[in-house]
Amino acid sequence: MRVCKAGTCKIKYTGEDDCIFIFSKETAVADQVCHDFVEQLFTCYTGVTWTGYCKFKTLEYQSLNADSAFLSARTFVNVWFSWASSMQIDFRDYQDPWCGDNPELLAGDGTHV
Repeated sequence: MRVCKAGTCKIKYTGEDDCIFIFSKETAVADQVCHDFVEQLFTCYTGVTWTGYCKFKTLEYQSLNADSAFLSARTFVNVWFSWASSMQIDFRDYQDPWCGDNPELLAGDGTHV
């Protein structure tokens, strides 16, 4: 349930219809932000990192004269893994379109072998 600022009304809102991933009471992100990070991983050969991505997004916000910064790297990592988990994709079944069954680089989250 979401409550308005005045605390006078409540509404059931998941964010799904608006492509918003609600991580907590305080934090929600557009699905596109998480998809964008994945896109950066696959298209940037510079080795994008969590911290680097967050710094880039903060600079992007500042260029738009936004008064706030992007999420901290720690928060974004938590949001991204929660978002990825909510998609119910078994990434172990994913096949890289460039390397096929013989990837040059393998990465894991350290929770499953």
